[in-house]
Amino acid sequence: MKPNNFTVKMLSKMRTSGIYLKFSSLSRKGNFSNLLTLSFLALIVVFSSCQRKTTTTSSSISRKAKAKEVDYEFFQARGRVTYENGDNRERFVVDIRMQKDSLIWLSLRSGTGIEGARALIKNDSIFFINRLDKQYMMYSFDELDGKVNFPFSLKMLQAIIVGNPVVFEGGTALVDKVDNYKVLSQLLDNIKVQFWVSRNSSKLEKITVEDINSRNELNINYTDFQRVDRTDLPFEINSVMSYYDETGVKDANIELKYSKAEMPQEQLKFPFKILPRHKRVYIKFDNDQE
Repeated sequence: MKPNNFTVKMLSKMRTSGIYLKFSSLSRKGNFSNLLTLSFLALIVVFSSCQRKTTTTSSSISRKAKAKEVDYEFFQARGRVTYENGDNRERFVVDIRMQKDSLIWLSLRSGTGIEGARALIKNDSIFFINRLDKQYMMYSFDELDGKVNFPFSLKMLQAIIVGNPVVFEGGTALVDKVDNYKVLSQLLDNIKVQFWVSRNSSKLEKITVEDINSRNELNINYTDFQRVDRTDLPFEINSVMSYYDETGVKDANIELKYSKAEMPQEQLKFPFKILPRHKRVYIKFDNDQE
């Protein structure tokens, strides 16, 4: 999306212990742990223009577009993530564990197996540790909602990870047939969100998010569906964010390819601990007081 004042300030600097840090220091080549920070910030930027307060649900989509959703109690997967932005290309391995409607746990590692970052997302908050730089972030969803006027939720993030559609209650929503898809379209102020459900498989195959004013876009594509515990799960998720800066149109691409995924019956472990030596880092939002 077009970098407004909020976006530019958020991406240009961060602060910790009262000292501002240039964002470029978080993206130096080779420091794979910082890519999760970048992904976390990108997620906020993608939805930051939505101004209407809404709630989210993934179940009512079945009545609207007849999508076959991935149903699970516990979910775990390992995959390789590739991040590309201009000439910058990075790769890392991510482990994901989830308990439905309860927890998301992420571990980010280099190809040599060194863990650089870990994240834990609960129903009411997000925690992130950068192990290499001994830093952490912690935000409640209420805090993020107040900062960017968008209702972040655990259910929404879990739905995106496994390829389930999300309905934003309170926004204008309708279902159309377009070629081989049932398309659920929703308008949230100046943001148009569409979920494209295949009429053949009844699976969500792509999500498009467009800022009507700036024409900036986010496109998420789900491919390589494989059978996992009596359900079809996308093993490849590719997201492209197209945005404008002073030099023209730019693309940022994040590709996730699962190497394995399962839905175990037993309780998973979600180890997470912030140590005293870790310094808290704050995102600099536009509406923060200096």
